[in-house]
Amino acid sequence: MERRGLATPPYSASAAAEWLQSEYRISPANAHALVEHFALQAEISRIPTGEFFLVEHHAQRGLVHYFFHSLIGRSANDALSRMIAQRVHETKGGNALTTIDDYGFLLTMKPFQAMSAAEWRALFRRAGAEDALREALRESNLVKWQFRGVAQTGLMVPRRVRGEERGARALQFSSEIIFEVLRKHEPDHPLLLEAYADATLRFLDLPRALAFLERVAQLPWDFRELNRVSPFGFGMYVSRIRETMTLEDPETTIERLYHEMYGK
Repeated sequence: MERRGLATPPYSASAAAEWLQSEYRISPANAHALVEHFALQAEISRIPTGEFFLVEHHAQRGLVHYFFHSLIGRSANDALSRMIAQRVHETKGGNALTTIDDYGFLLTMKPFQAMSAAEWRALFRRAGAEDALREALRESNLVKWQFRGVAQTGLMVPRRVRGEERGARALQFSSEIIFEVLRKHEPDHPLLLEAYADATLRFLDLPRALAFLERVAQLPWDFRELNRVSPFGFGMYVSRIRETMTLEDPETTIERLYHEMYGK
């Protein structure tokens, strides 16, 4: 029996499973599991593609979750989520907890930060995106870690003093002091700019995130309010709550949550 939302004939569930086996050389069990997963996504929400931008909203226990299915890869989603979270802070106040994935990202916020589709579209503007990311990285350990190597290369933090090697803790302490001084009093220092550049290009895929912002302005948006997390958003949701799972085995908890949400 086919689920509601699966593509209609001639694209039946069995035909889709057979195509997956042939195209990707996977087992029948895995092929049918994928078909069921996509069918359930279509039933609860919609299967995201590059032809539109799917945003899912789910409220739960004093929190609001926004799932953005941007489909641009983990490092680009990391950059994009930091920009948008910074703009949420500037627009609504408070902070947004970000969870990234290869296929999108999740922002978890308080109810007073909830926004309409039109408000979210305004936050996904291309103009000023680099400034938003730079501001988001001001307190980030990512830039601090990168500055340590840059400072050593630039001879601001010597590796040896009086002929003796300095320990890792001493190097870190010295670089953090210099980082804070430059950040507050000389934000355009070349080595500080180099640390930001390395962080945004080596660890965050900034060019791809910026390209997505340019493209998403031309795409139709599908903004959906859901009474449960969609299957495609479930991985992001579980990643967010995994660290709080202390009373039972995480895998057991994840399986229980999945069955509670989808009745399987």
